[in-house]
Amino acid sequence: MNTVALWIVGSLFGGLGVILAQLDHLVLSIVSGTLFVILLLLALFTHRKETSKPMTNTDTPAPTIEPDALIVSKLSHPDLRVRDHRASVIGCTIFNKSGQKGAITKVNAFDRKGNPMNVTWSNKIDDFGNPINPRELIGIIDEASLFIRANDGKEIDFCRLDIFHTFFDSPLTKTFDEYADGWKLS
Repeated sequence: MNTVALWIVGSLFGGLGVILAQLDHLVLSIVSGTLFVILLLLALFTHRKETSKPMTNTDTPAPTIEPDALIVSKLSHPDLRVRDHRASVIGCTIFNKSGQKGAITKVNAFDRKGNPMNVTWSNKIDDFGNPINPRELIGIIDEASLFIRANDGKEIDFCRLDIFHTFFDSPLTKTFDEYADGWKLS
């Protein structure tokens, strides 16, 4: 019951107690008066509880996050101990400028024609470019590495990435095109 309802019910019992006292019904008058006092105390307690609620996390507005809070560096093939394996891996660094912890939740890769690529992603790779703990949730406090490896082991010369994260519903989109800056020299 809310405070107003308790006040109304308490007042009704108080009025009933007065009427019964006028009619010489002493026992009923005492019972009604007792219920009147109990309900008024309950109403007072409920009113104090409602007006002195502490502020909760849901009462505080969430800090706004700027659209450019996450910045993705240029995608490139990483340096590996076994150089032949580097062509099937691309990597980048993601910088978090928001001051809040974020996370990468999913990565989708697409080829030049827009077809999905079968890839594995992680924030760490071994000397051969194999992702360590693949498809994990990657937390970003200040910065985090992201490595994507083609599951078929073929060279990645073009790749469009959709990087999903916890700050916004729309993904970050980044494109890797090895031949965009000129001809590849062997």
